[in-house]
Amino acid sequence: MPVLKPEIMHPLMVHFPIVLLIALAMTDHVALFAGRNLGGQSCLPNISALLAVLAGATAMFVYVNGSVAYDIALTNGTSPVVLDMHRDLGTVLTVLALIWAVLRGWILVRQRTVSRMWNILVASTSLGLAILVVVVALYGTGLVYAHGVNVVVPGT
Repeated sequence: MPVLKPEIMHPLMVHFPIVLLIALAMTDHVALFAGRNLGGQSCLPNISALLAVLAGATAMFVYVNGSVAYDIALTNGTSPVVLDMHRDLGTVLTVLALIWAVLRGWILVRQRTVSRMWNILVASTSLGLAILVVVVALYGTGLVYAHGVNVVVPGT
């Protein structure tokens, strides 16, 4: 049975927060354009809040695993200059996703209705997180394809 190494697990795990944050932005905007209150008790706002909480939780797991993958890449001789932008953006994204998860969870639990302006702000923030996760992913993709970071050659 193959051993799952941390440097291999990070690229596998990273897809969960990417999909969840993009789905969150889409769900928030569908709810916004449908006239739903993102703090209300209807289906779309509840799904959005759940997506936000799941995205925050998975972002934390990916961050922890990414820290291990970062250390392994350094041990394997990868220059920190190549890795630092991805790590720093990943850190910012994780912190923001966790804050957003807590706020959206609080709104869900408290069933707070929010004004139209706050609905727009909530949807815009979710869109900003989705854009940031794509930027972080592009840097990560560059690490693998341009620099071969943590690429495991079969048979090694």
